[in-house]
Amino acid sequence: MPAGYRTRTRSDRRQDRDARVYIACGISGATQHLVGMKGRSTFIAVNKDENAPIFALCDLAVVGDVLQVLPKLISALEARR
Repeated sequence: MPAGYRTRTRSDRRQDRDARVYIACGISGATQHLVGMKGRSTFIAVNKDENAPIFALCDLAVVGDVLQVLPKLISALEARR
């Protein structure tokens, strides 16, 4: 696992209320994700369906396959460290 990243458990997600960015990957608009994004200053959604309902709610919409987009996003973020 890359340094600075870890898997999340259900309880972790509920306790991590101070995160400023929420990234929804492959989610079309499930209710639990809509609740989870509240209070975040930036909401990013990645979905291959350009008409996914979640895109109407996000600050940044990325249309693409999650398996192709995420490795590039992670590389870009690591390069900024």
